Amino acid sequence: MHLPGEPPEPGVEVDLPEEIPPSRRAERTLSAAVQALVPADPRHLRALFALCAHPHSDAAEFTDVILRDFGLTLQLLRRGNAAFFGRGRQRVIRMRHIVVLLGIDNISRAISPLPLLPEGDRAADGEAGPLLRLLARSVFEATLARSLTPTGLEAQEVTACAMLKRLGQVLLSVVQPGVGRTLWALRAKPGLLDRTAKRMTGWRPGELGLAAARRWNFPGIIRLSIAPARQRLRAGRGRDRRLVTLVDEVHAWVDGAAVKETSRRYLEEIQEDLFKLTGFSPKRFERLVARSVFDFEKGNPGFFRLLRDEGVFDRLVG
Repeated sequence: MHLPGEPPEPGVEVDLPEEIPPSRRAERTLSAAVQALVPADPRHLRALFALCAHPHSDAAEFTDVILRDFGLTLQLLRRGNAAFFGRGRQRVIRMRHIVVLLGIDNISRAISPLPLLPEGDRAADGEAGPLLRLLARSVFEATLARSLTPTGLEAQEVTACAMLKRLGQVLLSVVQPGVGRTLWALRAKPGLLDRTAKRMTGWRPGELGLAAARRWNFPGIIRLSIAPARQRLRAGRGRDRRLVTLVDEVHAWVDGAAVKETSRRYLEEIQEDLFKLTGFSPKRFERLVARSVFDFEKGNPGFFRLLRDEGVFDRLVG
């Protein structure tokens, strides 16, 4: 079935859900999304439990493990900004601060219910679903953005914002896998993807991610980086504007590299924008990108193989 008023997309089936009022559909989707648990990598979960079991573990060690994993990052941001911890103080985004704020016992309790991603080769086979592929891109974008963080921005803030850029689509893939598969098939056509998601769930992915971030009391800079461009009336202070722009450019660069039909000139134009934004020389920029790929392979080998097989790294650093 194709959407009314839209031409059928070759090879793409779009099944509309049961006929319920759009407002009710949107309520159901948001309610499920804010309660959803995004799976974590078993390797990272074991490493975090090992740190929790060691009384002398350093906050920096916790932070390094957490920021390699979408599920862990999201869960601890949610817990750290929950009303119980957030009353009477500012929202927190830097993971090191969240680790200190929560303490070992609360971290252990927060991560215990998380489901697990497939481990080893099962996470990198040719049948990997949309959720795995979305998480792979999100974690790589966070790793890349962290490496490219320029003077004046804080690397942990940049990492968290880049990690959650695709939050809405990740949540849809968790709570409605069939919708997630449909949207993944439309990934090269963002306009149609948004319209399809709206018809099927009551939300465009970016708007759902923003609504969930508000429910979870996330800091404004995270909500700003998630928000669709048309909803950004202003990007706030100059520092916030730089951070959001960096996240947007990294996101566009990786998305472009993941599509074989993307022209080399388009990728080069984004790279030139990143040169200007970061202030890095081309040679240093290339070294930082290469280092981020190395770090990503070391910390997320299954995700690395997924993106390598899609040709992402060849188009970025080739």
